[in-house]
Amino acid sequence: MANGIRRWPIPPSRDRNYIMACFPSTKMRKLARIAMDASADEIARVKAQFFRGIAQIDLTALNFDHPLARNYHRQPSSKKIARLKNIFTLENCLRSDEENFIDAIVDDDMLAEALQVSGLEANAFRHRPEGMEIPRLLISHVDCLNGLHRTCAAKRHLDQNDQWWTVRLFSKELSTAASKRIIEAFRNEQPFSDGEIFRKMRQYHQMGDKKTENQWLARLTPTKQKDLRQLLKDKRFAAAFDELVDMQGMWDPIKLGTLHRLLSLKCDEELLNYLKHVSVVWKQILRCGDSSIPMSAVDAISVQSLELCAPAISERDRLSITGLMRSKDLFPAITDSRQREHLLENILSIHCLIPSL
Repeated sequence: MANGIRRWPIPPSRDRNYIMACFPSTKMRKLARIAMDASADEIARVKAQFFRGIAQIDLTALNFDHPLARNYHRQPSSKKIARLKNIFTLENCLRSDEENFIDAIVDDDMLAEALQVSGLEANAFRHRPEGMEIPRLLISHVDCLNGLHRTCAAKRHLDQNDQWWTVRLFSKELSTAASKRIIEAFRNEQPFSDGEIFRKMRQYHQMGDKKTENQWLARLTPTKQKDLRQLLKDKRFAAAFDELVDMQGMWDPIKLGTLHRLLSLKCDEELLNYLKHVSVVWKQILRCGDSSIPMSAVDAISVQSLELCAPAISERDRLSITGLMRSKDLFPAITDSRQREHLLENILSIHCLIPSL
């Protein structure tokens, strides 16, 4: 490890289940491991090339609303945030421990300006000797590749005069492949849920990236893999789930361990109708005049807050939802006031129970 850059402890592509599933012969497995090690080495090389340094950055500057994060980062989970906040209360944040650093992309000009204000040279900042104090930089905006739940928990836990986190900074020239690897690396915040894995699989399937799709599949137990393959053999189910793949906040509750029970019920038409119903209702919520609000705006907390509400019928639901919209607890990524009014109007017009997966 040098300058805060290390290879992944267990690269996802080296997962034993993945190699065993995809490469039946011993020789092929050895070749696969060699190729995967080469890929990991290349990612590490690219990361080192575009590494800019480590700094303490204000929490207000940590941005998770950028395309890579919206498409590949986890959705905020109130349970995970509460869990981390409790850990922070018991053990403190440990913001200076390397394993807790957040990775982020920074504009080189913005970084240069911040370094100049702090009286630091870029080369000295990048090659800070181990043990030397990490500098605090006044940077107004960095695009984070991980650490969403840590950031949310820290905002709730830390004193208002002490709201910062340690960030490992990379240039905007960092490749998309390396950025995605950082985002998708195994983290200690929480293991990936079945729903997250399922969504990633469908996402990479749509991109035609079979290799990465199989890497995500390998994170599941053999039984879940078998059941999921059986489900997706029916192209109607694959298409129905694909309709929802951009609604990232919809997928977390999915439990693939119950798939075998659903498959044994032989009620395919009913299940397909329900999936269609979910799609129709949520697309109705996102309709904004002649256009639609991006499906990526559907976050996990909004789904959890709205599911099973019937706002057009229940006054209690109407009042609760209106309050959550006004406080921006619902659809926080949507900041345009006109769009938020459309969202509220659409939600309050729903007569049925708002469905979820």
